[in-house]
Amino acid sequence: MATRQHQQIVETPTEARQAEPGPSVLALLTASTGLAILILGVIVDQLFGVADRGIRRRWGLTGSNESFAPGRWCRRDHLLRAQRLPDGNDGGGR
Repeated sequence: MATRQHQQIVETPTEARQAEPGPSVLALLTASTGLAILILGVIVDQLFGVADRGIRRRWGLTGSNESFAPGRWCRRDHLLRAQRLPDGNDGGGR
């Protein structure tokens, strides 16, 4: 309990903190929700990146030059052959 000594009010630290307004519950809830959404967004973005790389690797679209080396079969060559024009010319000059 607060007491008066020499014209001053004397309180313990616990009593003094009870009068001090703490962080707002709404501000704390907003900050924690925003942080949770940010973390989930980063995780989902990473998962889509992994899926995208897997699909590109499966279809031979990795962008590495060795997968498109002449004489080496890949799905890209198969797709190009499937898209040949009716006269048999695929536009590649072969």
